[in-house]
Amino acid sequence: MRDPTLFTRVRERLTTRDDLHPYAEHRASALAYVPPTSAPGEYVGKRFLDS
Repeated sequence: MRDPTLFTRVRERLTTRDDLHPYAEHRASALAYVPPTSAPGEYVGKRFLDS
């Protein structure tokens, strides 16, 4: 996600407009990095680790 604030804005809108919101429970949050696809002969994350 290039703009984490977009998630926050969408989540805030859902809390005010979603009828199922009272039944939803927030359990956890996470931020993940997904490396780009590796080229032939590379391992996953090589470009990230070599930079």
